[in-house]
Amino acid sequence: MVSIGLPTYNRAGTIQQTIDTLLAQTYRNFELIISDNASTDETEKICEEYAARDSRIRYIRQKENIGAAANFNFVLQEARGEYFMWACDDDLWEPDFIHDLVDLHTKNKQAVVSFCAFDNIAFSGEVLKCGEPVLFPEHETLNTYHRFKKFLLYKGGGNNYVYGIFKKTYLRDSEGFKQFDKIPVAYSSADTFFLLEMLLKGSFVSTSKLLWHKRCNMNDFKPERMVSSLSVFKDRKTFTRKVLHFIKTPYYALCFYSNVNSIIKKSTLSFYDCFS
Repeated sequence: MVSIGLPTYNRAGTIQQTIDTLLAQTYRNFELIISDNASTDETEKICEEYAARDSRIRYIRQKENIGAAANFNFVLQEARGEYFMWACDDDLWEPDFIHDLVDLHTKNKQAVVSFCAFDNIAFSGEVLKCGEPVLFPEHETLNTYHRFKKFLLYKGGGNNYVYGIFKKTYLRDSEGFKQFDKIPVAYSSADTFFLLEMLLKGSFVSTSKLLWHKRCNMNDFKPERMVSSLSVFKDRKTFTRKVLHFIKTPYYALCFYSNVNSIIKKSTLSFYDCFS
Protein backbone atom coordinates (compact mmCIF):
# COMPACT_ATOMS: atom_id res chain seq x y z
CA MET A 1 0.00 0.00 0.00
CA VAL A 2 1.07 3.58 -0.71
CA SER A 3 0.41 6.21 1.95
CA ILE A 4 -0.18 9.71 0.56
CA GLY A 5 0.41 12.50 3.07
CA LEU A 6 -1.42 15.70 2.14
CA PRO A 7 -0.69 18.59 4.54
CA THR A 8 -2.91 21.57 3.82
CA TYR A 9 -3.78 25.08 4.97
CA ASN A 10 -6.37 27.42 3.44
CA ARG A 11 -6.41 25.80 0.01
CA ALA A 12 -10.16 25.71 -0.65
CA GLY A 13 -9.55 27.05 -4.15
CA THR A 14 -7.28 24.21 -5.29
CA ILE A 15 -7.57 21.19 -2.99
CA GLN A 16 -10.62 19.75 -4.75
CA GLN A 17 -8.75 19.41 -8.04
CA THR A 18 -5.70 18.10 -6.16
CA ILE A 19 -7.71 15.35 -4.44
CA ASP A 20 -9.49 14.47 -7.71
CA THR A 21 -6.18 13.76 -9.49
CA LEU A 22 -5.02 11.59 -6.57
CA LEU A 23 -8.27 9.61 -6.50
CA ALA A 24 -7.98 9.14 -10.29
CA GLN A 25 -4.74 7.15 -9.95
CA THR A 26 -4.68 3.83 -11.80
CA TYR A 27 -2.89 2.34 -8.78
CA ARG A 28 -5.79 1.85 -6.37
CA ASN A 29 -4.13 0.45 -3.22
CA PHE A 30 -3.45 3.65 -1.32
CA GLU A 31 -4.55 5.69 1.68
CA LEU A 32 -4.84 9.46 1.60
CA ILE A 33 -4.01 11.22 4.88
CA ILE A 34 -5.10 14.86 4.91
CA SER A 35 -3.82 17.00 7.79
CA ASP A 36 -5.59 20.35 7.92
CA ASN A 37 -3.42 22.92 9.71
CA ALA A 38 -6.42 24.72 11.26
CA SER A 39 -7.65 26.27 8.02
CA THR A 40 -9.99 29.24 8.26
CA ASP A 41 -11.60 28.89 4.82
CA GLU A 42 -13.75 26.12 3.26
CA THR A 43 -10.93 23.55 3.25
CA GLU A 44 -12.43 21.61 6.18
CA LYS A 45 -15.85 21.29 4.55
CA ILE A 46 -14.39 20.12 1.22
CA CYS A 47 -12.13 17.52 2.83
CA GLU A 48 -14.87 16.14 5.08
CA GLU A 49 -17.12 15.66 2.06
CA TYR A 50 -14.41 13.67 0.26
CA ALA A 51 -13.65 11.58 3.38
CA ALA A 52 -17.34 10.69 3.72
CA ARG A 53 -17.41 9.40 0.12
CA ASP A 54 -14.13 7.43 0.04
CA SER A 55 -12.95 5.17 2.87
CA ARG A 56 -9.33 5.49 1.76
CA ILE A 57 -9.29 9.11 2.94
CA ARG A 58 -8.47 10.02 6.54
CA TYR A 59 -9.10 13.67 7.34
CA ILE A 60 -7.47 15.09 10.48
CA ARG A 61 -7.89 18.71 11.54
CA GLN A 62 -5.22 20.19 13.82
CA LYS A 63 -6.59 22.14 16.80
CA GLU A 64 -4.16 24.95 16.05
CA ASN A 65 -1.65 25.79 13.34
CA ILE A 66 1.43 23.67 14.12
CA GLY A 67 3.56 25.08 11.29
CA ALA A 68 4.29 23.70 7.83
CA ALA A 69 7.24 21.44 8.73
CA ALA A 70 5.43 19.87 11.69
CA ASN A 71 2.38 19.25 9.50
CA PHE A 72 4.54 17.48 6.90
CA ASN A 73 6.06 15.35 9.66
CA PHE A 74 2.61 14.58 11.09
CA VAL A 75 1.29 12.92 7.92
CA LEU A 76 4.49 10.84 7.73
CA GLN A 77 3.95 9.60 11.27
CA GLU A 78 0.36 8.64 10.42
CA ALA A 79 1.36 6.58 7.37
CA ARG A 80 0.66 2.82 7.40
CA GLY A 81 1.81 1.83 3.92
CA GLU A 82 4.93 0.16 2.58
CA TYR A 83 5.53 3.28 0.47
CA PHE A 84 5.01 6.95 1.28
CA MET A 85 4.68 10.18 -0.66
CA TRP A 86 4.00 13.80 0.24
CA ALA A 87 1.45 15.67 -1.86
CA CYS A 88 1.17 19.45 -2.09
CA ASP A 89 -2.34 20.83 -1.70
CA ASP A 90 -2.30 22.64 -5.05
CA ASP A 91 -0.40 20.26 -7.35
CA LEU A 92 -1.70 17.81 -9.97
CA TRP A 93 -0.66 14.27 -10.97
CA GLU A 94 -1.07 12.18 -14.09
CA PRO A 95 -3.14 8.99 -13.54
CA ASP A 96 -0.08 6.70 -13.79
CA PHE A 97 2.09 8.65 -11.29
CA ILE A 98 1.84 6.14 -8.43
CA HIS A 99 1.76 3.06 -10.69
CA ASP A 100 4.92 4.01 -12.60
CA LEU A 101 6.86 5.12 -9.52
CA VAL A 102 6.00 1.98 -7.55
CA ASP A 103 7.07 -0.01 -10.63
CA LEU A 104 10.45 1.77 -10.49
CA HIS A 105 10.84 0.53 -6.90
CA THR A 106 10.02 -3.01 -8.02
CA LYS A 107 12.77 -2.86 -10.63
CA ASN A 108 15.26 -1.04 -8.37
CA LYS A 109 15.26 -2.80 -4.99
CA GLN A 110 17.89 -0.50 -3.43
CA ALA A 111 16.13 2.75 -4.38
CA VAL A 112 15.13 5.06 -1.54
CA VAL A 113 12.84 7.23 -3.65
CA SER A 114 11.42 7.12 -7.16
CA PHE A 115 10.49 10.26 -9.07
CA CYS A 116 9.59 11.55 -12.54
CA ALA A 117 9.90 14.46 -14.93
CA PHE A 118 7.63 17.42 -14.11
CA ASP A 119 6.62 20.85 -15.30
CA ASN A 120 5.59 24.10 -13.60
CA ILE A 121 2.06 25.30 -14.18
CA ALA A 122 0.12 28.42 -13.18
CA PHE A 123 -3.07 28.25 -11.13
CA SER A 124 -4.90 28.76 -14.43
CA GLY A 125 -3.31 25.57 -15.78
CA GLU A 126 -0.97 27.39 -18.18
CA VAL A 127 2.44 25.70 -18.50
CA LEU A 128 5.09 28.13 -17.25
CA LYS A 129 8.16 25.95 -17.56
CA CYS A 130 8.59 22.61 -19.28
CA GLY A 131 10.27 19.72 -17.50
CA GLU A 132 14.07 19.48 -17.38
CA PRO A 133 16.01 16.19 -17.70
CA VAL A 134 15.70 14.15 -14.51
CA LEU A 135 18.60 14.41 -12.06
CA PHE A 136 18.96 10.68 -11.36
CA PRO A 137 17.98 8.61 -14.46
CA GLU A 138 16.83 5.03 -13.91
CA HIS A 139 19.88 3.19 -15.23
CA GLU A 140 22.54 5.49 -13.77
CA THR A 141 24.83 3.85 -11.21
CA LEU A 142 26.42 6.21 -8.68
CA ASN A 143 28.07 5.52 -5.35
CA THR A 144 27.18 7.48 -2.22
CA TYR A 145 29.84 10.14 -2.72
CA HIS A 146 28.85 10.92 -6.31
CA ARG A 147 25.11 10.95 -5.52
CA PHE A 148 25.76 13.47 -2.75
CA LYS A 149 28.02 15.59 -4.95
CA LYS A 150 25.64 15.57 -7.93
CA PHE A 151 22.72 16.69 -5.77
CA LEU A 152 24.66 19.55 -4.14
CA LEU A 153 26.01 20.85 -7.46
CA TYR A 154 22.70 20.61 -9.32
CA LYS A 155 21.12 24.01 -10.02
CA GLY A 156 17.69 22.72 -11.02
CA GLY A 157 14.78 21.33 -9.05
CA GLY A 158 16.61 18.63 -7.09
CA ASN A 159 14.60 19.37 -3.96
CA ASN A 160 11.46 18.27 -5.78
CA TYR A 161 12.50 14.66 -5.17
CA VAL A 162 10.83 15.17 -1.79
CA TYR A 163 7.56 14.71 -3.71
CA GLY A 164 8.52 11.32 -5.06
CA ILE A 165 7.55 7.95 -3.59
CA PHE A 166 9.74 6.70 -0.73
CA LYS A 167 10.23 3.21 0.62
CA LYS A 168 8.89 3.48 4.15
CA THR A 169 11.71 1.36 5.60
CA TYR A 170 14.17 4.17 4.87
CA LEU A 171 11.98 6.69 6.70
CA ARG A 172 11.54 4.83 9.98
CA ASP A 173 14.57 6.34 11.73
CA SER A 174 14.31 9.73 10.00
CA GLU A 175 13.33 12.89 11.85
CA GLY A 176 11.63 14.17 8.71
CA PHE A 177 11.74 17.94 8.21
CA LYS A 178 13.99 19.41 10.90
CA GLN A 179 13.42 22.79 12.51
CA PHE A 180 16.36 25.09 13.27
CA ASP A 181 16.20 27.46 16.21
CA LYS A 182 16.08 31.13 15.24
CA ILE A 183 16.16 30.39 11.50
CA PRO A 184 13.01 31.41 9.56
CA VAL A 185 11.23 28.53 7.84
CA ALA A 186 11.82 30.11 4.42
CA TYR A 187 15.59 29.93 5.01
CA SER A 188 15.79 26.59 6.83
CA SER A 189 16.16 24.32 3.75
CA ALA A 190 14.49 21.50 5.68
CA ASP A 191 13.68 19.62 2.46
CA THR A 192 17.32 19.80 1.33
CA PHE A 193 18.65 18.31 4.56
CA PHE A 194 16.00 15.60 4.51
CA LEU A 195 17.02 14.60 0.97
CA LEU A 196 20.72 14.66 1.84
CA GLU A 197 19.95 12.22 4.64
CA MET A 198 18.06 9.99 2.20
CA LEU A 199 20.86 10.16 -0.39
CA LEU A 200 23.21 8.51 2.07
CA LYS A 201 20.79 5.61 2.63
CA GLY A 202 20.52 4.51 -1.00
CA SER A 203 19.94 5.47 -4.61
CA PHE A 204 17.43 7.87 -6.16
CA VAL A 205 15.78 6.74 -9.40
CA SER A 206 13.60 8.57 -11.93
CA THR A 207 11.53 8.01 -15.03
CA SER A 208 11.65 10.51 -17.87
CA LYS A 209 7.83 10.45 -18.12
CA LEU A 210 6.15 13.74 -17.21
CA LEU A 211 3.77 12.66 -14.44
CA TRP A 212 3.64 15.60 -12.00
CA HIS A 213 2.51 19.20 -12.45
CA LYS A 214 3.88 21.60 -9.86
CA ARG A 215 1.77 24.71 -9.37
CA CYS A 216 3.60 28.03 -9.13
CA ASN A 217 2.75 31.71 -9.14
CA MET A 218 2.85 32.96 -12.72
CA ASN A 219 4.60 36.16 -11.64
CA ASP A 220 7.58 34.14 -10.34
CA PHE A 221 8.57 33.42 -13.96
CA LYS A 222 8.35 37.01 -15.22
CA PRO A 223 11.73 38.72 -15.70
CA GLU A 224 10.56 41.93 -14.01
CA ARG A 225 9.53 39.92 -10.91
CA MET A 226 12.91 38.19 -10.78
CA VAL A 227 14.74 41.52 -10.97
CA SER A 228 12.41 43.09 -8.41
CA SER A 229 12.93 40.25 -5.93
CA LEU A 230 16.67 40.92 -5.97
CA SER A 231 16.24 44.53 -4.92
CA VAL A 232 16.62 45.42 -1.24
CA PHE A 233 15.36 48.95 -1.83
CA LYS A 234 11.71 48.19 -2.69
CA ASP A 235 10.55 49.50 0.69
CA ARG A 236 11.84 50.06 4.21
CA LYS A 237 10.41 46.78 5.54
CA THR A 238 12.04 44.72 2.79
CA PHE A 239 15.34 46.56 3.25
CA THR A 240 15.37 45.95 7.01
CA ARG A 241 14.46 42.26 6.66
CA LYS A 242 17.11 41.53 4.05
CA VAL A 243 19.82 43.40 5.93
CA LEU A 244 19.02 41.41 9.08
CA HIS A 245 19.19 38.15 7.16
CA PHE A 246 22.52 39.22 5.67
CA ILE A 247 23.90 39.90 9.16
CA LYS A 248 22.68 36.47 10.31
CA THR A 249 24.19 34.66 7.33
CA PRO A 250 27.27 33.38 9.24
CA TYR A 251 24.95 31.85 11.86
CA TYR A 252 22.85 30.19 9.14
CA ALA A 253 25.99 28.85 7.46
CA LEU A 254 27.31 27.42 10.73
CA CYS A 255 24.00 25.64 11.40
CA PHE A 256 23.87 24.26 7.88
CA TYR A 257 27.48 23.10 7.96
CA SER A 258 26.91 21.40 11.32
CA ASN A 259 23.83 19.62 10.04
CA VAL A 260 25.45 18.40 6.81
CA ASN A 261 28.47 17.22 8.79
CA SER A 262 26.29 15.25 11.21
CA ILE A 263 24.43 13.64 8.30
CA ILE A 264 27.70 12.52 6.72
CA LYS A 265 29.03 11.16 10.03
CA LYS A 266 25.95 8.94 10.38
CA SER A 267 26.56 7.41 6.97
CA THR A 268 29.05 4.84 5.74
CA LEU A 269 30.65 7.46 3.52
CA SER A 270 34.42 7.15 3.42
CA PHE A 271 37.37 8.57 1.51
CA TYR A 272 37.70 5.34 -0.46
CA ASP A 273 34.07 5.56 -1.55
CA CYS A 274 35.07 8.45 -3.81
CA PHE A 275 37.11 6.09 -5.96
CA SER A 276 34.96 2.96 -5.92
